[in-house]
Amino acid sequence: MAETAAPQPEGDAKGRSARFWVLAIIIGIAIIVAAVLIYNASMAAFTATTNTGGSSFSTGEISLSNDSEGQSVFTASDLTPGDKDTQDIVVTYAGGNIASEVRLYANADATDQSLADHIDLTITSSGQPASPAQWTGTLAEFQALTDFSQGILPVVLTDAQKQTYTVAYTVDDQAPQGASADVTFIWEAQSQ
Repeated sequence: MAETAAPQPEGDAKGRSARFWVLAIIIGIAIIVAAVLIYNASMAAFTATTNTGGSSFSTGEISLSNDSEGQSVFTASDLTPGDKDTQDIVVTYAGGNIASEVRLYANADATDQSLADHIDLTITSSGQPASPAQWTGTLAEFQALTDFSQGILPVVLTDAQKQTYTVAYTVDDQAPQGASADVTFIWEAQSQ
């Protein structure tokens, strides 16, 4: 025959329930007390800080100009062998604040450059920061110098310094009739 479980007295269940709530209240109080103690302990610590002034960053600038900007240095027509001329161009490091190396190179636009091999050039550089320097060759040789890496007569300029470039040409005895050539003089500054 099957045994039936004896019913539990009601007082035993109430005792367990009371013990559960007492234990829950004690644990809750313990958690609150621990939180208060940790909060008070962290508030009692000494602290100190130090800092620098604000840091800032900016780039410098370079600026270059010449006294013939946008104008032809030479406009020579009806040339004959032996003709010559000389012009000065003053290049100024204007308004920049970074020492920069300046070099001269060329740009030729015309399709007909048949006179370029027959014009002898001498370009001299002199000014505040550099002792005189000179480049000599044909206009065609100068036209072949087309960027900063090939540039001639390097000089370091800064803060309103000036450099004078004297360009002299002579038409040689072998110059053909009806020939022409052109060139633009370009000075470029690159920061050091």
